[in-house]
Amino acid sequence: MLLTIFKLPIQQSLVTHYRTAYNEAFNRKILRFTDKRIDFWASYKARHALAVIDNNEGLDCMMEGVREAAKVNKFSVNDQYNISKLTRERQSQMNCNRNAIDKRNQELAKNYANDRQELQGFDFSQELIPYKYKAEKRIRSNSFYPSFAKLIPDFDVIIKCQGCSAFRKKTVSGLCSLCSFYISAGWWDCLLNKNYTPSSEKNILDLKELIKLATKKIFGFDHLREGQLEAIEAYLNGKDTLVSIKTGGGKTLCYVICALIFEGITIVISPLKALIEDQKRELIQLGIPCASIYANTIQGRSEQEKIFEEIALGFTKILFITPKKLCLNREFQNFISNMYDKAKVRFVIDEAHCILNYSNFRESWKNLGILKKNWSTVPIMLLTATCTYKDAQDIRTSLEIQSTNFAMIRGSSFERKEITIEVYKRRDNRENFSNDLINLIKNHENGRIIIYCATQSGCDDLFATLQPLLPDKSLGVYHGGIGDEQRQIIISHWKDGKIQIMIGTNAFGMGVNSSDVYLVIHCVAPLNMTNLIQEIGRAGRNGNEAKSVIFYSIKKDFRTNFGILSENRETCFNVQNMTDQERERKHYLDISVHKIHEVLLFCRNQYECRSQIINRYYLWNGDNVSSPCLKCDNCRNRIKEQPTYENCVEDILHLLDTVEEINDGGMTELKVYKSGRKPKFGKPKELTSYMLADLVVRGYIEQKISLYYSSPNAQTLSMSMFIIGLKEGAKERAIVDSWYYWTRKK
Repeated sequence: MLLTIFKLPIQQSLVTHYRTAYNEAFNRKILRFTDKRIDFWASYKARHALAVIDNNEGLDCMMEGVREAAKVNKFSVNDQYNISKLTRERQSQMNCNRNAIDKRNQELAKNYANDRQELQGFDFSQELIPYKYKAEKRIRSNSFYPSFAKLIPDFDVIIKCQGCSAFRKKTVSGLCSLCSFYISAGWWDCLLNKNYTPSSEKNILDLKELIKLATKKIFGFDHLREGQLEAIEAYLNGKDTLVSIKTGGGKTLCYVICALIFEGITIVISPLKALIEDQKRELIQLGIPCASIYANTIQGRSEQEKIFEEIALGFTKILFITPKKLCLNREFQNFISNMYDKAKVRFVIDEAHCILNYSNFRESWKNLGILKKNWSTVPIMLLTATCTYKDAQDIRTSLEIQSTNFAMIRGSSFERKEITIEVYKRRDNRENFSNDLINLIKNHENGRIIIYCATQSGCDDLFATLQPLLPDKSLGVYHGGIGDEQRQIIISHWKDGKIQIMIGTNAFGMGVNSSDVYLVIHCVAPLNMTNLIQEIGRAGRNGNEAKSVIFYSIKKDFRTNFGILSENRETCFNVQNMTDQERERKHYLDISVHKIHEVLLFCRNQYECRSQIINRYYLWNGDNVSSPCLKCDNCRNRIKEQPTYENCVEDILHLLDTVEEINDGGMTELKVYKSGRKPKFGKPKELTSYMLADLVVRGYIEQKISLYYSSPNAQTLSMSMFIIGLKEGAKERAIVDSWYYWTRKK
């Protein structure tokens, strides 16, 4: 029957691929009866089954068979004519439908091929010359359209520079700021428009004059800030250069000036797409041609080809990429090699502290050593606002930079005098804590606010709590769980001032230069001192008074942060039988635990100036200690309560004796306190606890912390924290070390 009526082989599933639209029963694009999970015979109505039958060939055979079965007279000549006519009409309609579907499928196949080519990405290892000629042809025909045009408002209608046709005219001579710099520097060949005739004569300037000229022409500054000139000169003279300047101190200017003076392309390696897009937008607004390269799924072949043409022209001066693009894309590495052979490439690593912070869970950051391995003579500029001397040496070692060619340029102070730091214990009751946040926000009506949470769920929960309580404020949420496109929209709204309060994880803010942030709140103690300094440094970028408030809970924050760093996995290791991967993970977690201790020790401090603690953390040999800020909560407490600054070495030695005796198992009761009212130890309990934490941070006491499942069916990790004993030589070292603390007699 199937063979006769439906012209289908026996045992073949009943499938129709054609669509007709003249009946409601036919309004299904594809009817398939091949899914074994669905009982189509029970679920489909009779009219749908008839639609399937009617849309197949053999209608006349079916009708004839039905009449015979019903013992009805055979069709008359007139009936047969009408049936044949109906069959021809339906066949004609089916042919039209088939042709339309074939045409659509051909278009889909073509689009698919184009999409596949786009996903494959552009081959950056090609020769530059053909693309240079292609771009020059566009320039001569006045059809040059830069890859960043969409970032320039009203690009199609603005009066454009006569030298490059890519930026807005800014000078009376018809040039943009960049082309004006090229003319003043005597670099006329850098203009895209080779027919432009300058009115002045060529100048020959030395390096300092070029740096001063670029600073004035591009940024509008008459003078450079501390450390900037030294950093620029060292890098342009071929040295690998670490630039450590406080947040808002002008690190971006250092590599931009270098990129403009350098003849080739400067490749900036940056940790986040949001940071890349933010910096690219700012540089385009300054009139500096730059571009960014991402994965092929995000950025198509045609866009990358346009960027390649602008590089071939020598027009693009700065190219932003992620470490992943650099390390995993062989064709892009070949492109760098081609530029390296012509001595026309240099590297910058922005937020260089990420080399240490990310290397254990982002493989590409660990592999940045390929820069020196593959292109050994290319200088690298490293930019960070937070770097201890040890961090600087660890970064240098990780990148395989020779110490003989390594320049370290630092600001004399990391103090942000405009920021007042306050630290408070977080109240356990969620409603009470929400009220604390509301009161803080209402006391800071002017300017915008950033609220940091430790986790994505924490951000979402806080947003849901605060939004109904602050109906007159516009709130936003930013974290890694939000899609790339949505995050870009959120960043754009923040930049445009449409969001007043941003709730985010530490994924928000890196490199985002917003001048009107007056309050930064941490709902949980940050992961480490580097994050703390980076994040509170988002405030007060315009130099006006700002505030940073940190809420903390020692046990809860330790559990939260250690869980984040361990990726919520167990941390129990069999020390006697560890793999290399486990040994590396244990080393990373040990360092992370130490950094968590440092932050919590900072939070627990009661009298020492917060700014001084931060400055001391990044103190190098020969650096001067800053004066107390007299504004933070500790300075106010010290002025109000008048504690004394005492040498507590005897108390420290007593604590070490106590820990040693407990560890040896010879103590039946804790001898720090007597059973009577007066403590034998002689110091308040809170100070004693602080001293014990200080001994852990300074490496006198060994502590073990583990995350584990308490039972096979446990859904959440438990944490254990206990002291193992003294480090080797702890007592001997303690005697010669300094142990001064602020103490207050009750």
